[in-house]
Amino acid sequence: MDRNESQYRYDKYKADWEKKQAEIFYSMHLEDCWFKERYDPLLQYKWQMEKKAQALPLAQKFVEFFVGDQTCRGLNFDQDPSIDYERLGEKAISISGEPFFGFDANQMTLYLKNIPVNVSRWDLLDVLKTTQGFVSLSMSEPLKAQNFERIAWITYDTDANCQLAKQVLEAQYVGDYRLCPVSNQGNRKGVMITPELPDDSAERDLKKCEKLITEVLDVEKEIPATIQDQITEYANRYLNKTQHLDLLLLYLRKVHSYCFYCGEEYDDERTLAAKCGPAHLRNSSKITRFMLDTPNWQTSKQFEDKYLKAADERVAKGPKEIVSPNDDPVLQQMKEQYVNKKTHILTQGSIYQCGACDKKFKTSEFVYKHFFNKHGDVLDEKFNRSRFESMMNENYHNDPKKMINQPGFAAGPQSREGGFRGGFGERGGRGGGFRGGRGDRDDGRGRSYQDYDDPSRYQGQIQNPDRQIVSYDDLF
Repeated sequence: MDRNESQYRYDKYKADWEKKQAEIFYSMHLEDCWFKERYDPLLQYKWQMEKKAQALPLAQKFVEFFVGDQTCRGLNFDQDPSIDYERLGEKAISISGEPFFGFDANQMTLYLKNIPVNVSRWDLLDVLKTTQGFVSLSMSEPLKAQNFERIAWITYDTDANCQLAKQVLEAQYVGDYRLCPVSNQGNRKGVMITPELPDDSAERDLKKCEKLITEVLDVEKEIPATIQDQITEYANRYLNKTQHLDLLLLYLRKVHSYCFYCGEEYDDERTLAAKCGPAHLRNSSKITRFMLDTPNWQTSKQFEDKYLKAADERVAKGPKEIVSPNDDPVLQQMKEQYVNKKTHILTQGSIYQCGACDKKFKTSEFVYKHFFNKHGDVLDEKFNRSRFESMMNENYHNDPKKMINQPGFAAGPQSREGGFRGGFGERGGRGGGFRGGRGDRDDGRGRSYQDYDDPSRYQGQIQNPDRQIVSYDDLF
């Protein structure tokens, strides 16, 4: 067997193995709340609408705070060489005020830990929205080494409301889960600083930001154009180009959770701050665009190309359309085909009958409208669930960042029936753990064949049990 054939067979084996592990993982975690929130089309739509509803109040609050102050409240995203930015990650130093106005998880924020898989974001929101001054809820990725439990951050509008909510929530339950919130006191991710940028980049970046906001992100969340009109009028009156740019950079972070210099977009500002830092500053050193012999020119050029490309691609894609799963084209086609079968022709061209209630109509088009208007619940019951389950399966398997089972890692909480839900092996049911081996075979050398790829070899075991498994999935 030549090298190319060996590589082909290995790649095929690896792809088949990963596909099998993904199928096992899907069946094991299908009912977990975090899994549904990520892949269930109905919950995806619900979360998109929630983010859309949150955006307008954030934009209005932003304008109320900044527009009108002639100094832009001291906002400044230029690096100050006199400041030790490495110390800004320490919890004792505030970064939520001038000059960064970044998100600080140690201020006006409560922290929930060990949220089990049977508690959803919506279960928590139902309780949290009753507390005074509630602003937002941010949840971590599921922690594989901790039974896929999650962590949550609850943000309030003032420290007083935050402390009041702490007292109210500490004795409350969501199902069997007791909230017990605590004040967050962890160290933060440090401020990020760009490489040296060309000295003529500010005006160009300002235009990019304006286009990104007015043509895509604000349109996507249905934020009225009057918001940007107020910001532009204010900037033209009081600010220079760099200050105007800083204002839009902060607007992107606060309202749309978008870091312009990273080219990344997140679900909320807390996640943005955890991944990209509470602020992304411009390097105090500048380069001339045509100084090709400058030592850092190549690094600067690559960085500039990356964030400009990300902005251009986001603009080219345009506003993301939020489409209800009920309007899915495949689902509509399934229902239409069913209605056609249930439309009975009594007299061609003159009398048509509804197969659900026997009511008669002059044309098949009237039967079609009648069926969807009067028997829509029948169609929903017959087709929605199966189609949504299929969409959920597609969403998971098409996700390039999806979790799958990993060798040597017994992932998942123990089920009531015993064994690990998320471990390896053949699909043994939702709480059945591992199932069966492949039988004894002889390898021709006088000893039993041992298949080291057979997951049942590791039933109830973790390789190297003395090693402490540590998850770094979400450090913030």
